[in-house]
Amino acid sequence: MQISYDYNQLSQTEQNQIEAEIKTDLVEHLYRSSPTGIVASFVTGASLFSCFYFLSHNINNTIISSWYAGFNFIILLACLLYKCYRKLPSKLEVQQWEFLLSTVLSLYAVFYGSCIYFIAQEPNPTNQFLAIGILVMIAAALGTSTVGFFKLGIVCVSFILIPVAAWFFLQPATYYKASTVMVVVYYAFLLGMNRRSTEWLNHSLKLKLENTLFTHQANFDLLTDLPNQRLLTKYIEQAVKNSNGRKESFALVCFAINRLEIFNNSLGYYAGDLIINSVAKRLKSQLSAENNEDTIQRILTRPRPDAFTILFSPINIANTEKEVQSLFTVLEKPFHLGNQESRLTASAGVTIFPKDSPDPEKLLSNTYAAMLEAKASGGNQVAYYQTNMTSKAPLLLELERDLSEALDKQEFEVYYQPIVDLQLGLINEAEALIRWNHPRRGIVPPNDFIPMAEETGLIIPMGEWVLEQASAQAKQWHKQGYKSMKVAINLSPKQLRQGNLIAAIDRVLKKTGVDPTKLELELTETAILDESLSPLVKEISRRGIALAIDDFGTGYSGLSYLKYFQIDKIKIDKSFIDDVVTNNDSATIVSATLAMAKELGIKTLAEGVETIEQLRFLKERGCQFIQGYYFSKPLKIQNFTELLRHGVTEKL
Repeated sequence: MQISYDYNQLSQTEQNQIEAEIKTDLVEHLYRSSPTGIVASFVTGASLFSCFYFLSHNINNTIISSWYAGFNFIILLACLLYKCYRKLPSKLEVQQWEFLLSTVLSLYAVFYGSCIYFIAQEPNPTNQFLAIGILVMIAAALGTSTVGFFKLGIVCVSFILIPVAAWFFLQPATYYKASTVMVVVYYAFLLGMNRRSTEWLNHSLKLKLENTLFTHQANFDLLTDLPNQRLLTKYIEQAVKNSNGRKESFALVCFAINRLEIFNNSLGYYAGDLIINSVAKRLKSQLSAENNEDTIQRILTRPRPDAFTILFSPINIANTEKEVQSLFTVLEKPFHLGNQESRLTASAGVTIFPKDSPDPEKLLSNTYAAMLEAKASGGNQVAYYQTNMTSKAPLLLELERDLSEALDKQEFEVYYQPIVDLQLGLINEAEALIRWNHPRRGIVPPNDFIPMAEETGLIIPMGEWVLEQASAQAKQWHKQGYKSMKVAINLSPKQLRQGNLIAAIDRVLKKTGVDPTKLELELTETAILDESLSPLVKEISRRGIALAIDDFGTGYSGLSYLKYFQIDKIKIDKSFIDDVVTNNDSATIVSATLAMAKELGIKTLAEGVETIEQLRFLKERGCQFIQGYYFSKPLKIQNFTELLRHGVTEKL
């Protein structure tokens, strides 16, 4: 079966790459024929010299000797050029090598063509036709040796045959006139042959390079140039074969970058690609260095958009943990996007041959299932495959199907977690958090369905529903006398990019009648760094709605940058608060953030406060708002309203 490829499907870069490689191959072809051409030139030059020097008595021997000396000088130049090309090919560009050899070949043709002068001086027709016969053969040789360079072929053949044709035409005898026609026909034949051969050679080289490129693209990831799923499967099959023969084990690790979807949605896919490429380069460098240190072969592949798969073969099972943990070291240094930087986390799933399965396809599904388990546990986690993991896959598919129907079936509910103003000692704000009351599973944890909603796009209608419910509840609390009560609602990156967010906000404001100043929308750090979203963010602010940055510290924005976007509040991420009392680094980061925010007039909120020690630390350093289980978990509307009545003064 013949497979045809559409050249237009290639990118401009790939087309340029093919054109450059074709040019390189053609120049190589030209130089490869140089030794034969040099020998042929030496023989034909000597033949012409002998014809005119020894057989003719009407030509000045000094002139013919000078011609022969000049001709041999060109042969010497050709030899030196060929030697330089073979010894130092990288010293010059391909175009420069082409120009030099083209110049030498053109000089050959000029010297050959000048022989018409000697022919015109020769009265003996036998010597004339002997010399012309040699020139005709030389023209044929140059016409064929310049295949691939049609313009050069025209120059070389013309320098030889046009003077010959002109000389024939100027002679009075009839057979000379007839010879003129023959030379012109031969001239056209040589050029036609050169052109057709050039087109054929170019087409053949292009097809060869296209096939090579498409074969490469079929087996390698276009972004990172790492082996893809097809090659990974072959590697695993080979590892199974080798390990069975030697009774060895190998490990397969799925190493997935967390939160990549957030970067893609907030900053665009270019940012996500930049991150993947940077991680790939670090992994390549580290694994290559480790491959030189021991007998383990580490093969890095990229079978999935957000994940790398690494094959460790052979491996001592006891050393697997050490090998896997070493992968996380590539994430220790921050990653730079323009002038900003971000720290990444990853999740790793591990499966072992033959302990977990002898089947290559099963091993692949095992490592992916283990990775999902690790991802559900949080950042920088490792999970080893267990039998029950793959049994969860059908449940996830069922959950995704149920999620698509949950909004219509009114299975969602909004819970509210209190936010305490430390200066006033009051609850004057709440964060609206969606919960899913599944008819069979009960309450489904947000971590199980929010990422799924992001991937499927259901987060957009869900987000608008939460906005409407929270706005209506804020209005209700105001009617009940809690006039200062404000509600905070999360906006997902996909909501920001949906194109009609402002219209949705205006629709909710009009429908519920809520005061816009009593609403606060929470954005991610990465969202505000996307310049294309700047007008949207300003439109939200123009309506009087407050803006907050959620999980501050996990992205890579600066406080001064937040001020530029009129951000009202930052919510310091729970990961810093967890060990703020025991970890000097966390304490320093939190303290510095609070101090700088105060200078810039940005309000501060600490998320995930669970102990009195954390509360005291934050109060001493001027944190204005607190949210966390120390005061209350997220509550249903009735329970939250009851908490509003009683307050939290006793816990302060």
